[in-house]
Amino acid sequence: SLSIRTSITSEELILLATIPTLKRLNVKLWRRIHDDENPDDDLRQVGSMTSLEELQLQQWITDEWSHVENMVTDTGFAYLCSLQNLKKLRLKKCEKVTNATLDHLVSHGRACRLTELELSGSLIDTEGLVRFSRHAPCLRSLNIKYCRQVNDSGSALMEAVERMKSLEEILLTGTEVPASTIEAINNVIRQRKIAA
Repeated sequence: SLSIRTSITSEELILLATIPTLKRLNVKLWRRIHDDENPDDDLRQVGSMTSLEELQLQQWITDEWSHVENMVTDTGFAYLCSLQNLKKLRLKKCEKVTNATLDHLVSHGRACRLTELELSGSLIDTEGLVRFSRHAPCLRSLNIKYCRQVNDSGSALMEAVERMKSLEEILLTGTEVPASTIEAINNVIRQRKIAA
C-alpha cells in the first residue's frame, strides 16, 4: 500500500510501476514538470501496475504549482482498464471524464469486479449510469457527487440503483437529482441493509 500526499512526477511514477506487488495506490498531487507532458502517458504507467486492487487519483498540478486540475480523460482512463484486479477506483474532481469511461469499464469487463467507484465532479450522466448498472453486480459504494448531468430522468436512476443489488451507499450531493428521489433511493438501500 502506498499513499502519496505530496507531489509525484512522471519520472517517479515510472519507478513505482516497477513494484510488482503494489496493491493500493493513492496519489493526491501529481506534478507535471513540463506543460507539453501528456497526462495520459502517466495513466499508461499506472495501467501497467497490474497488481493494483485500489486506486485513487486526485489532482494534477502544472509547472510552478499555479494551476491545479484533474487531467484524467476518457482516453487516459482506457489505460486503467488493464488493471484486472482493480476493486476500488476513486477519481476525484475528474471534470474531463464522461460516459465513455463507464463504457470502458463495461467493455473491458472491469465493472463486474468493482466494489467501490468514485467519479465525483465528472461529466457522466444518468444514461451512462443506467448502462453501467447492468454490469456492476458487486458495486457497494458509488460516489457521483457534483456530477451535474446526473438527474432524475424519468425513473432511470432509481432503476439503475435497484439493478445494482449490492449497492449500500450512493453519494449524490451536487447532482440534479431531486431530494424526493434521493430519499427514495436511500429508502431502497436502507431496506436492503435491513433484509441482509
